[in-house]
Amino acid sequence: MPTEVTIYVRATRAAVRRAVASIPAAAVSGGPLADTVLTRAGVAILGTISQAFRTKMLGGTDEAGDRWRQLSPETLRRRRSRKNYSVDILRETSLLLRSLTPRDDSPPDIPESVFRVRPGEAIIGTNRPWARSHHKGTKRIPQRRIWPAVDRWPGWWYSNIAEHARDGLVDLAIFLIKRSQG
Repeated sequence: MPTEVTIYVRATRAAVRRAVASIPAAAVSGGPLADTVLTRAGVAILGTISQAFRTKMLGGTDEAGDRWRQLSPETLRRRRSRKNYSVDILRETSLLLRSLTPRDDSPPDIPESVFRVRPGEAIIGTNRPWARSHHKGTKRIPQRRIWPAVDRWPGWWYSNIAEHARDGLVDLAIFLIKRSQG
């Protein structure tokens, strides 16, 4: 659902036109202004991945069609023998999930989270030990893809990401128009 934004400015039409015309260049040039757009998109991607993780963790199928193999009987026995056990898949400590979960509209604020914005790209992921082994699978660890392959993302995921990036462009436009006043 589109967000409606009303901007009140005291500027000439020419100044507003110049500010609006500078948005594409500012959005790809790097720096804090461009980072706003990519950060918004990256946070939207992380939010989507985090929600899909929660679905698979509880034994469900995410919207891209991924479902994780159930825990082995031995793993279930081991976890149930402990006090305050967790039998959710890939959630014994919740550290992997937290490394992929944004805070409000901001990237995660923990060392294992990977969130970097550079000109033209946002790099997101996790540095949690064993994450790669679970994502790719090994001889002993079944593959449990932490995020689906990009070509299998549902269309609404892209729409959601685009909407958040658009909100970043709106923030950028507001900044540029206010700067043109001054």
